[in-house]
Amino acid sequence: MPRPTAINLVTFFYPIGNTPCVCLTQDLPPEDDARILLLGCGDIRNILFTAYADAAPLTRSMDITSCDHEDAIIARNVLALTLMLDDVSDQQHSSIWQIYYHFYLDDKSLKLLQVQAKKLSHLAGTIESWKAGAYGKLMAFCDEDTRRMVKQHWDEYAVSDLSKNEQVKHDNRLKASFEAAQKMKRDRVGSSFPLTGLRSTAPVSLHATTDTGKIYAHYWKHGSTDRNPTLLPKNRRLNPTFAPMETETFTLHYGTDPQLGFPLATAYIPFTKESPLLMEGGTKSDFHRITDAARTHFQAWAKSFRKSAEKFTLRFFVGDAIGFCHTLQHINSSGNVNSNWYRTKYTIQTINLYPEDYNSSGSAHSVFNVIDTSNLLDHLGSLNVLVAAAPLLERGVASILYTESLVARETNRKDYMDKLLCGSFPTMALLLGLVPIEYWTGATAVSNAAESMLDISTSVAGVPEGVNQGQMYCRIVWKPVLACGDPSDIMERKLHFDAKDLANLIHHTYRAMFEHEDHMKTLASLSMRTIRVNSCPYYNRGSLAAFLRFIKPRVVTDWDSMMELVLDRIAGDGSIMMGLSYYNDLCAHVSLMQVHDIPGLSVGCQPSDAAKFKNGLGAWKSLPTVVCMTLVVPRAKIEFIRKLTPNQLGSPNVLCTIQAASASQFSIGGWQEIFADVHLTFGELTTEAEATDDEHKVLIKEDPLGWKGKCPLLVTFNVPSWVVLRDPSKTVVTFGVQSTPQSVGTFMKSLGLTLTIDTTKLQDNNTVHITKFPPHCAGFASISTFSPMFKDEETKNGFKITISANIEQSTRSICGFTGRLDLHSENLTATLKAGFKVVLTQLSPTTIAVTLENHLLPLKLTFPVPVQSSKSRTRIARKPSYIEVIVPFADHVSNQGFTNFMFPLLLRNHVPMISNMPYLNLGCLPIIDTTSKTSTKSLEWLTSLISHQFSARELLQRDTESIEAGPRTNFKDSIFSIFMHYTGIQGAKCSVFGLNDAEHGGVQIIILVSRMLLDMASHTVVLDCAVLPLTHEMMGELVPFLGSLGNGGMVMIKVKQEEMKIWREVLPAMVERCRVWKHIPSCAYKTSGKIPLSAQNGVALICSCGAGKYPDNFSIAGVAKSNWAMARKFATRAALSPIFAVNYVERPFQLRDLLEKDEMKILVCRKCGKDHGGGGKALSKCARCLVVWYCSPECQRADWKEHKKTCKASEA
Repeated sequence: MPRPTAINLVTFFYPIGNTPCVCLTQDLPPEDDARILLLGCGDIRNILFTAYADAAPLTRSMDITSCDHEDAIIARNVLALTLMLDDVSDQQHSSIWQIYYHFYLDDKSLKLLQVQAKKLSHLAGTIESWKAGAYGKLMAFCDEDTRRMVKQHWDEYAVSDLSKNEQVKHDNRLKASFEAAQKMKRDRVGSSFPLTGLRSTAPVSLHATTDTGKIYAHYWKHGSTDRNPTLLPKNRRLNPTFAPMETETFTLHYGTDPQLGFPLATAYIPFTKESPLLMEGGTKSDFHRITDAARTHFQAWAKSFRKSAEKFTLRFFVGDAIGFCHTLQHINSSGNVNSNWYRTKYTIQTINLYPEDYNSSGSAHSVFNVIDTSNLLDHLGSLNVLVAAAPLLERGVASILYTESLVARETNRKDYMDKLLCGSFPTMALLLGLVPIEYWTGATAVSNAAESMLDISTSVAGVPEGVNQGQMYCRIVWKPVLACGDPSDIMERKLHFDAKDLANLIHHTYRAMFEHEDHMKTLASLSMRTIRVNSCPYYNRGSLAAFLRFIKPRVVTDWDSMMELVLDRIAGDGSIMMGLSYYNDLCAHVSLMQVHDIPGLSVGCQPSDAAKFKNGLGAWKSLPTVVCMTLVVPRAKIEFIRKLTPNQLGSPNVLCTIQAASASQFSIGGWQEIFADVHLTFGELTTEAEATDDEHKVLIKEDPLGWKGKCPLLVTFNVPSWVVLRDPSKTVVTFGVQSTPQSVGTFMKSLGLTLTIDTTKLQDNNTVHITKFPPHCAGFASISTFSPMFKDEETKNGFKITISANIEQSTRSICGFTGRLDLHSENLTATLKAGFKVVLTQLSPTTIAVTLENHLLPLKLTFPVPVQSSKSRTRIARKPSYIEVIVPFADHVSNQGFTNFMFPLLLRNHVPMISNMPYLNLGCLPIIDTTSKTSTKSLEWLTSLISHQFSARELLQRDTESIEAGPRTNFKDSIFSIFMHYTGIQGAKCSVFGLNDAEHGGVQIIILVSRMLLDMASHTVVLDCAVLPLTHEMMGELVPFLGSLGNGGMVMIKVKQEEMKIWREVLPAMVERCRVWKHIPSCAYKTSGKIPLSAQNGVALICSCGAGKYPDNFSIAGVAKSNWAMARKFATRAALSPIFAVNYVERPFQLRDLLEKDEMKILVCRKCGKDHGGGGKALSKCARCLVVWYCSPECQRADWKEHKKTCKASEA
């Protein structure tokens, strides 16, 4: 597998999710059925919450494939889901909660667990019996081994008829596992508690800080969430679903907390009596209210799942996510289910999905419109995950891929994003064929306030560098294409690259992937953090080869020349000190994945060389360029590892070397080749055919006890044949630990400087076995070609379009594009040669129209991401008849972008589709009480939440008189005012708001608010409201209604013209996100082909399909029913929410920005919003006014035209 292999003796079990739940369909249009892939699926919280919160619960079918490497996770999930299905009277929810979340069970719950596990085990006896059983239509296994492994866990759970001695042995094993978990918690957490609960309690995190710590301590002390531990039965039994089986070595993770997966703000916010999710008996004041809230969610979600179960198909796979994805890729490209991928790096089981389900007529999906990768990026490496998963994403405008990252806190999120993808974030995203939509819009409806609070908590606490500073959470929404502009223009094109430029990018990526091997760089910034990061590398040379295989069909370049440049630069790169030793590892992967033909691999595979190894490989009839080597490591060699404590051992990576036997690699005649893509299995090895035979095979009887057994460790890796034939009689093979700061400290004393565990002679046929392919495989693991449907570049309509990437050489990043139009029709070429003017018009953020002066039809250039025509350059070659448009990326932060481009809408099949604003089922959201006498005090948290809309740059604009606020800042400020007035927290309490552009006709849009709801998935609030854009046609009928709003009946929100444009762009999206009606065939969006319909005052901007359609209980406080009746037929329901800056694009507002207003002026560069200069240097102050700051002279010069309007000489 193209990622490192670690010694897996210390692994953590994550039975319960540690991040807030998400609705898996929140970005999927309600008309679309859901085909969902969950990688690293974890617990069932997201499936249950999606069943509850889906915007189309009655019409959408959901086919969800869940993949997790732990069979215990899948066994627990199926167990809990089937218990929920069976609980039709809703009487067992308390016992189901215990079974799924408690360390200890009472007799009733234990009995229910055992009976259900026995039932499931019986049904899962064969795949035929499972399909014919009670759950076979709803739940499916993807392959036979998943069914078998999950059944083993159910057998373990069902044990109830043991003898007394067997029961004692069984209980002692469970007890030992829980004691190990408790010890790990004491070692890692001590008496403190994780702050991760603050994410789950957003947006009221500050109110819950103490409670989340108490509830965590209570859970680990009592093994239960029950309120009164003195009432717990004394004869409680340990819950077997939390413990490893006898063959497993995992330890329950010390951060396990049942409450973390639920939206716990419901424990603190006052709701109306008719609100969903209202807790029985009301909200308590003690810390157990958190559990009360979580249980209320759990019960409601289970009911929703049970009610909508017929809409679901749930499929389950146990195994490595990367191997599973590549197997699905292989099916898509070949139709064959056998991909020669192992299930994990620690078993010789190959992935063999059920052919009847995954062939062309099967019901199982191998491409998806929603993929959620959980936080696998933190465990498997972002490039590894995205290269595996992205090709499985349907290449439609509605498809979404989610990634999460929950890693050690960084000082700067923007810098972290570049590290995440091993290169410039937008550059690597383009190469991966993914669009991080919020990066380009700079806007999100999902609150990141909790992260800002965690940032400030760490800062205020003064945690020193090197000490665990908590974690940083980042969820990114990726799309295959950017949906904006004309739908007919949206299709992917291959990016053209100069071979040298692309080689520079790849080499830059290589250096970032293997930064941990750059010891000089490590020493230059030596810290506890760098030691920690460099001790857990994510990539091996197979990772780089897989990335190259991925991008090869996506680009147009002289590929062979580019690869020669890349290989030359890698071979000559002295900064990666061991780079040359890994060179043949890279060449083997490049060859196997058909990335590039390397002539050097066959140089040593001639008959004369084969004679050197007559008793093995040299005697084969035909010599492949790459072979597989299996090394037998005696058990005695690795027993010392089991004696290390978990904290000492960690998870060190292992590798193999082939090297000269009698000399150091640094001495004359010494050489060493390192291979880091190794596979580990415990078992007994036998062979078929002699080692001198081409058909020589290795057979392994796997030892299920693994590290606890007695069998030797079998290590398998691929190697170029020429390395084996180089000098076999004087060559040894070694197995050892990869050198990192942590592993050196742990192993050098016992293993020596080279960290070698075992060494054997290459020609020892008892310990070294060479075969054509890996054991139990008919070939090498398949890495398929990623082949999306690209726009045809052939000449059509008289011209040909190519899009080339422009490279900023100093940063090795893409900075823009060159769009080229090669004109071929006589009309076009004659017009160009005649000297007619070429005019550029930006039609959308991604599309530029190129018009020849006397040619009516424009020629459109559509780019993958937003560009800025106003900063473009044009090259016109009239004789050869081509036009080139060189455009930079758009960037709204530095005023080089599109202010209105926040939540783009696309007419897909004439129906609006939102790109990046979550769809909402308003009927399931809790209704916040804003009417009671105590509501203002109980809603104090709202001010902080709405204030978090602003980035630090925007807050600087808002609070500094000398700086003119931009339209986006004013837009957010208007939203702030609406929320403050509606709740009465600031200003007069009111439910009706007029967007008033006094300079251009006065009030243009009226917003009438019915109620405020808690948006649990986005950790924010929404106003359930009616939007009434005033048009000339309706004014006559609305005169009485408008008259009733006088004398304080409507709050005027002052809006300038540029801000009004944003309102007109965003309001249609806010209507669409909560739509429960269908657009009619004569919809104005369809007939006009535009959304919004118009930007003009007095002209409709929203279609009339949803006008007058409201639930029965929809009313406006302060507006008489008769008056509302006049307006409602013209108004459309919408969900108005705060709009937040994207915290990995701009530094977000933090609480300290309010506490230290005098320091606000030094927070960010006025031009680009950066909070530091180049190379991490401090910002520089404007020498004239001493008020604003810049990150560079370039930014100061670029901003002077605007800044000089307000720059006044300081009196200081």
